[in-house]
Amino acid sequence: MKGAKSLNLLLTFCLFTATSLYGQASYYYYGNKRIDLEDVPGRSFILLNAEDTSSFLQLLSETASQQMLLNKIFLSAGSLGNVTSSEYCWSTINTRDLPSNFQNYVYKSYSYRTLHGDMVTPSHLFYVKLKRAEDISLLESWADSMRVSIVGNNSFMPLWYILSCNQHSVGNALKTERLDYSLKLY
Repeated sequence: MKGAKSLNLLLTFCLFTATSLYGQASYYYYGNKRIDLEDVPGRSFILLNAEDTSSFLQLLSETASQQMLLNKIFLSAGSLGNVTSSEYCWSTINTRDLPSNFQNYVYKSYSYRTLHGDMVTPSHLFYVKLKRAEDISLLESWADSMRVSIVGNNSFMPLWYILSCNQHSVGNALKTERLDYSLKLY
């Protein structure tokens, strides 16, 4: 009973904290240093299932489709350990060129600019390092509460896990990773 109560408290805290973070400035941590970012709402990162790219390209304007480069990404079981193979296509695109009648995005997020003027466009993936191997249950509970998937772990660095956001996640990868960093649960 105590474990279930602790888990409920943890999930409530995660959702409350995630909700409160949305109004704050964009930033990420590099080591222990906070890196501030400025939102660039006119630029988006998109991720599609490979089989949806044809229908997506047909909906784009002719100018946008000529300028757009879809990059393939293939996540295989061999590279990450316990993940099934999947093929996706990703691109950065001017937000106004996104077709309003296409809803099959796996993931979509804005771009950011550093204070030095560098463009940063986070993908759907981010890393989490566990303190101990036994903390996997905490990670699984947190991932469920944030609606992110645990893609797998790195066989060379077994405490490092790769997580993936999607359209149903509580925040984009940058904001979700930041919340994970601030909680320091594992």
